[in-house]
Amino acid sequence: MGGLDLSTVLERTRDCVFLIDPEWRIAYLNARARARIVGRRELVGERAPDSLPGLFTGDLHAACVAALRQGATTTCDAAYPPLGAWFEANVFPYTGGVAVFLHDVTDLREATERYRLALSAAEMGDWSWDAATDLMSFSDRAREIFGFAPGEEVTRTRLRSFCHPDDLAAAERIIEEAAQARTRYRVEYRYHRPSDGVTRWLLTMGHARSRLDGALKGITGVVLDVTEAKVAEQKQQILVRELHHRVKNTLATVQAMVGATARSAPTAEEFYASFLGRILSLASTHNLLTDGPWQTASLKGLLEAELSPYDNPAKSRIVLAGPRVELGSEDAVPVGMAIHELTTNAAKYGALSTPAGRLSVTWELERGEDGRAVALRLHWCERDGPPVTPPARLGFGSKLLRRVLTTQLQAEVEVNFAREGFELRLRAPTRGALPDGEPGRPSATPAGA
Repeated sequence: MGGLDLSTVLERTRDCVFLIDPEWRIAYLNARARARIVGRRELVGERAPDSLPGLFTGDLHAACVAALRQGATTTCDAAYPPLGAWFEANVFPYTGGVAVFLHDVTDLREATERYRLALSAAEMGDWSWDAATDLMSFSDRAREIFGFAPGEEVTRTRLRSFCHPDDLAAAERIIEEAAQARTRYRVEYRYHRPSDGVTRWLLTMGHARSRLDGALKGITGVVLDVTEAKVAEQKQQILVRELHHRVKNTLATVQAMVGATARSAPTAEEFYASFLGRILSLASTHNLLTDGPWQTASLKGLLEAELSPYDNPAKSRIVLAGPRVELGSEDAVPVGMAIHELTTNAAKYGALSTPAGRLSVTWELERGEDGRAVALRLHWCERDGPPVTPPARLGFGSKLLRRVLTTQLQAEVEVNFAREGFELRLRAPTRGALPDGEPGRPSATPAGA
């Protein structure tokens, strides 16, 4: 079987080949170079930098100089601006000058650029791991996500040390299984970023690759910071559980309201009016809860929702005074119902039943030795209404004040039917109190059942 001579090999290769003499004249160019770069021009004997402007400059020029003067073999990138083409150049010396093999990587470079743009749009970073050296390589975005400085050498062993201990074993098992099977994997884990010490949720997707001999070559993949999505997911789960619990409690409350209202209302009309008012109050409380960013309702908001229709234009008949107090759903519902009953009684029989009547509701936070709120104290005081006499029997409102508040809020309730005006004092333990004045967060929440 006959062999091929060198000129035949050079003509058949898919690389663009140039042979350049020490004077930078083109001594030879193959068919691929003529078809891809030169066109119909006959450039043999002409100076390469002059005939092909922009090609033999920069790194390619330096590689040719190193081959001519030092006999160095070099691989570098090269561009030919007139065609918008990119090449991987292999330059090495030969007896008559320099041989230049240009491998066209334009399509690959464009595909890589599209890939980079897609990763950038998705805020992803790409990385690779070399099994032989244990070294990681990162794109700029991946290095930022993992929290390493530019140029900092990182091994996979070191990278693993920043994974949260509770997530490391499961993540490593998934990665090792993919490495053994040479398949793809996807894993989420918490990661302690070394650059700032912040713990983030990362999503890593990788693909294990083999060498020609079948051994593991390494893994390439992408990484995405999914902390915000994880926080939103966890918040959604909390809200769903809260919704289920709230619906259950609301149905139980409505059921209790139906029975108690029916027992205390002498006629169907009075039952309808009383029950409708309580349902509307319950709905108003839930509106305040859902409007709040933290699923809370302010105590002042609950009071204003019930009492504002009874105030005078000068806003002097009803006084509300106290620090900001946010109530969670477990506590806002019974408190809202209690305020509704107190308001209804005041409008029917008390200070709000006459134009001259006045009402003040004040509250304060009782603090412990460490300065944290330990209890909420509230005082409801009616004056200048009709003379007050103790009721002959307890209605639904009185039962709610004495039973529901003490059961659900663990509150101490003191009621005084003084002749000059009805008064109620309440003390309810707080839980999870935060510093007063912090916007949008609960500052004190009475303990609930």
